[in-house]
Amino acid sequence: MYPKFAVVGHPNKGKSTIVSALAMDDSIEISDIPGTTTKATEYPLKIDNKIVYSLIDTPGFQRPRQVLEFLKSKDVPATKRVEVLKEFIELHKDNPKFRDDIELLKPILDGAGVIYIVDASKPYSSEFELDMQILSYTGAESMAILNFIDNEDYSKEWKSALKHYFKLIKRFNPLRADINEYIDLLSAFGHLNEEWQESIKEAIKAFEKLYIMRIENSASKITNFIFDTLSYTKVKSFEKESEELKRSLIEEFKADIIKKENRLYKEIKSIWDHKNLSISLEDIGLTNIELFSKESEEYFGLSKKELITYSATVGAAIGAGVDFALLGHTFLLGAAIGGVGGAIAGYLGFDKLAQIKILGHKFGGKKLQVGPIKNINFAFVLLNRALNFTKEIAQISHAKRENIKIEYNSLLSQKDKKEFFKLHKKIIENKITPQLKEEYEKKIKEILLKELKGSS
Repeated sequence: MYPKFAVVGHPNKGKSTIVSALAMDDSIEISDIPGTTTKATEYPLKIDNKIVYSLIDTPGFQRPRQVLEFLKSKDVPATKRVEVLKEFIELHKDNPKFRDDIELLKPILDGAGVIYIVDASKPYSSEFELDMQILSYTGAESMAILNFIDNEDYSKEWKSALKHYFKLIKRFNPLRADINEYIDLLSAFGHLNEEWQESIKEAIKAFEKLYIMRIENSASKITNFIFDTLSYTKVKSFEKESEELKRSLIEEFKADIIKKENRLYKEIKSIWDHKNLSISLEDIGLTNIELFSKESEEYFGLSKKELITYSATVGAAIGAGVDFALLGHTFLLGAAIGGVGGAIAGYLGFDKLAQIKILGHKFGGKKLQVGPIKNINFAFVLLNRALNFTKEIAQISHAKRENIKIEYNSLLSQKDKKEFFKLHKKIIENKITPQLKEEYEKKIKEILLKELKGSS
């Protein structure tokens, strides 16, 4: 049997936010309006189709003073306190005045542990002792969580009061917690009751296994995206060659690459189980740093010095490694053209993005081909954008509802850049093998593990 925890407290102290984060369920309604939660609702965390624990989101205390007055009016020993609570529920089960209080207490009396949530960014008030005294009547295993909705910290005075009622007190910010903080909190659940320890240990193992699997799946998706995009070509038949034809095909080529990037982002979001996270490129600022732009290269690409250094290091001629002399009948992608992603002409590498050539056929007719990508720096732009996006999505709490802003950082060390330069060169030269893809995917997995787990 898996452990259950009733998440309780006053309205608007972050109960639903914490349930959403710990159950990894972004379908849970979160609102600043008091009284959003009106019924006790159970949210199980499933891993490999097995429930490892469940959290019960409850309404806030409605009339704690009156409830406590009833309980204290019954002069009974501690052994009879649960019976007094049951008597209160039976007497008032049809009274709407106590609907929320009864909804809150019932799952606890059915055996759920108690997780009491307070907002420690607000000063402590003695009114909260009413809640704590009522909860003490349940005799349930309990812990308190210090949530921080704002930036102030009144945890010291909160702890001095909470320690009289709760076995454990933990700080936990559901919107900012990393994987290690999640695991630390889960471990604390196990300390509440010896009978829960094995279940919680299994939950932690399953959670860590799931986390690694998501990193591996993300690495696989990014690898496939990079290989597919760098190898992509677009062909159009024509009778008469014209600049208009070339411009049109170039625009379509660029639009297709942007669609591929969008599709990758949707897949990454799905891997990390953000089913209801509404996110677009506008939300994460990628429209301000467009794929085909000088800014994108400056943020995500290699510097001119790095390009020249790595070209020399791996034995690539500058023309082949950076400027890319184009084969056949060529047209410099972006020269004097605007485009889907913004102005791209005149910047190192981006004015020579892809190969364009005319394909002749012995049975007559001609085709214009755009692609594959022949710019090694563009490969770094694609990779860095994908890594930044994945890191952000992996770290977003399921409780987060507002728009997402990504802080762009290069996640590649100098050693990484040198190794990826070699790998990208092989892809661009069409020296693609299963071993090359395996090596690329392994490298991405290492970076994501370091960023998401190792540096936490």
